[in-house]
Amino acid sequence: MSANLSTGPRTEEGKAKSSQNARKHGLTAESIPADLRPVFNHLRNELHAQCRPDGPLEEIFFDKLVTARWNMLRALA
Repeated sequence: MSANLSTGPRTEEGKAKSSQNARKHGLTAESIPADLRPVFNHLRNELHAQCRPDGPLEEIFFDKLVTARWNMLRALA
């Protein structure tokens, strides 16, 4: 087969779409996309007000709780 049969996307739209081919769900992403940051912050603030973690260990558990809830909401969406 020749490389002439498939040389990849040529348009900017095609290149942008192709750049996301390996992405499946984003649940393992290391950062929150900028457009979702306000939603994440709102969730975190609501949970923080209710849980009121006290001390470093509780903050660690709290961060795990927020991450788990965020991922659950994203997975359901």
